[in-house]
Amino acid sequence: MSRTETYRVHLSRVEHGQVVLKEGAAPPKPPPRRVPTRAARLLALAHRIDGLVRDGKMTDYAEVALVAGLTRARISQITDMLFLAPSIQEQVLCETKPERGRERYGERHLRQIVRDHDWDRQVQAFESLLAAN
Repeated sequence: MSRTETYRVHLSRVEHGQVVLKEGAAPPKPPPRRVPTRAARLLALAHRIDGLVRDGKMTDYAEVALVAGLTRARISQITDMLFLAPSIQEQVLCETKPERGRERYGERHLRQIVRDHDWDRQVQAFESLLAAN
């Protein structure tokens, strides 16, 4: 008469991508990564660039452009996002990519909003943008 034994095992990756069989239940899956939108990454970059210049690690935006391999105009476009109303910046930085489909707004939309220097009008324009999408 044969006897059956049951074991709990799972596959696990170890160094160099090697897969091994391990005893016990598989560890719980980590929560899905929250990937920031492109606009959120650019706004974070704008804050980083501003911090480098303020701390004296870079002399000015022209040096940042040279080191980054970008034009001064592009650096200006990115750092202009710092003139968005703080409430808009907070929303942009917290926004994550949707699992499917397009992002609700892009950098070009934010560049149009930042042209207006009145924060109240910026907030109204941003809310209109969100309502339209």
